[in-house]
Amino acid sequence: MNQKFIFIDVDGTLFHHGQGTPQSAINAIKQAQNIGHKVFICTGRAHCEIDKEIREIGFDGYISSCGAVVEVENKLIDIRPLEMTTLKQTVQLMNDMGIDYKLEGVEKCFLTDGCYKLFSGFFFDENDRDHLKTEAYIREIGTRKIDEYDFDSKHQIAKLSIFSQSLPTLQAFGEKIKDDYHHVLQAENESDFYGGEVYDKFVSKASGSDQVLDYYGADKSQSIAIGDSLNDLEMVQHCDIGIAMGNGVHQLKEVADFVTKHILEDGMQYAFQELKLI
Repeated sequence: MNQKFIFIDVDGTLFHHGQGTPQSAINAIKQAQNIGHKVFICTGRAHCEIDKEIREIGFDGYISSCGAVVEVENKLIDIRPLEMTTLKQTVQLMNDMGIDYKLEGVEKCFLTDGCYKLFSGFFFDENDRDHLKTEAYIREIGTRKIDEYDFDSKHQIAKLSIFSQSLPTLQAFGEKIKDDYHHVLQAENESDFYGGEVYDKFVSKASGSDQVLDYYGADKSQSIAIGDSLNDLEMVQHCDIGIAMGNGVHQLKEVADFVTKHILEDGMQYAFQELKLI
């Protein structure tokens, strides 16, 4: 058997906000693993934000924070935190420019008030009128308010997520930090906020996939990447086979080797079938 190492994004690829993870995707992943392939999450989410529902699927490992944190077989094999002096300067810049942000660590994330309200809205249940269940859940996955973060603490920060109602503000911010960081903006605005991700220039989902391949002594020719957004671009270009979801951004589709169906049209399962992984 020609064993493959499959790297799968979460949001928009595996998980649909509103309808969850299609059962067909879960089935395809388990079938591929039963044959002998290895399947890994490769996400922009922080390590602590990979919640129980995703972990219960039973992946072989997790690359989080756009490649800054790599876990294989329940072992953290690599953590690439942001350099603290530059991080402090960047936080001051975001405060000065009125940008809301999330500092993403391995075990906890720290959010500005505006970001906390936005993030809470993703998980709000209309039956949870007093927000107690929502508050409990987001604390369970490591979310804290920014005033709980201490720059002198041992909480390493691996990535930043940024939010603003002004796209030009985020673009201007990106120009100011481009010598120090990767800066990826969301292609579309699905709420009242535009968002983006900021992480180390020498880290990406592609570098995270290389860490996994090195761990197993595998070759890049065995790698497959599946994603839907701009932060998947490097991974999809880097792996031997790069797949874009049918619901993905056009920039990713242009560089992918194969475009599968929409996530809600069993796109994950279709890709696995087309590549004869199952």
